[in-house]
Amino acid sequence: MEYIREKTTSQVVCGPFMTTGASALASAVVLTTVDEAVIQKHGVTAVVSVTAATWSTITNLTGYFNLEITTGMSDTPGRLDLCIRDDDVCLPYTKSFMVIGAQVYDSLWGSSSGAYPSVNVMQINSQASAATALEGHISSIIAGITSMKAETSAIKAKTDNLPADPADDSDIDTQLAAIKAETALIVADTDELQTDDIPTALSGLDTKIDAVKAETALIVADTDELQTDDYPTSIAAIKTETTAIKAKTDNLPVDPASETNVNANETKIDAIKAETALIVEDTGELQVDDTPTAIAGLDTKIDAIKAETALIVADTDELQTDDYPASIAAIKAETTAIKLALSTISSTALMDSTYEGDYKLRDYLRLSGAVLFGLSSGGDTTTLRFRDMADTKDRIIAEVSTKGNREVMTLDPA
Repeated sequence: MEYIREKTTSQVVCGPFMTTGASALASAVVLTTVDEAVIQKHGVTAVVSVTAATWSTITNLTGYFNLEITTGMSDTPGRLDLCIRDDDVCLPYTKSFMVIGAQVYDSLWGSSSGAYPSVNVMQINSQASAATALEGHISSIIAGITSMKAETSAIKAKTDNLPADPADDSDIDTQLAAIKAETALIVADTDELQTDDIPTALSGLDTKIDAVKAETALIVADTDELQTDDYPTSIAAIKTETTAIKAKTDNLPVDPASETNVNANETKIDAIKAETALIVEDTGELQVDDTPTAIAGLDTKIDAIKAETALIVADTDELQTDDYPASIAAIKAETTAIKLALSTISSTALMDSTYEGDYKLRDYLRLSGAVLFGLSSGGDTTTLRFRDMADTKDRIIAEVSTKGNREVMTLDPA
């Protein structure tokens, strides 16, 4: 019997067709009478006419034809019978097929390696409680993995803000160099303000002050950027994230809190503070100069520059108070715990876990598969046999009474 996938258009081979009188093989199938060429579906009284169905010849195989089975013909699982009795075309012809569910069909002949039939395990070894316990164990494992993903995401959010090599001062040096260059421009601009003839150069003063403010804003943006956390909006798989964390923490020095490293950074920050103090001093001088009445609004603009410069001082002071070595040490400890937890979970361990007696999870699946999908024999006797999926041996031999009650069960899950 040929198998057909449910609700799927397919071609089946039919034949041989003999002409009326059985004198020769038919060279074509052209059906004319509607009720003399039909398909009978399983459990359905009404028949489906195949008079208008598509028949095509098979090269070098006279008398055999391909019939197109449409979705409307294969929409009912079970036996499907083709019956043709058109006296003008050929001798009577019948052929039977078996329509099976798409999921079961794909699990047997599908090309996808992931095509497996869905199974709801209600009992294991006739015990509903065993199936419930298995579901509980799996739910606990999934919950544990979800929790670890959340913790790893929190760790990654912190380490993403570290440079690729936390022990490398080059990134800090580059940023400090940029701040120093911009600060030098500010010093040059404020020096220039004191030497210009302000009453006669009033028309260009506003432009210069705006330039100073724009450069100061860049400094504020640069220092703010050092403290801004860039939290990711999406997180990759646990393994990828843990690898990224380890790649960064491996580059840390043996002692991240080394006084030498801390003192080196403090020296650079002190230099910035000294230059910023010069800016404050210069802008302070601007407020005591005897400027003309026409530039009465100048003090307000200079005060704004001082306020923004004060923000720079506050930001650089904050950089010295953050406890980065302690944060990095905490991240390494959490990463180690995650790696240890992940290393103890494997699909093999799950499949080899014991749930009842001496039987493991993989034993229950093999025995269940034999009953659900394997071949069987002895249906009309007191000895029932259920074969494994490869049909190489008996997985289960059940001795039953005349009423079908199980009396002796011989199991072979190996």
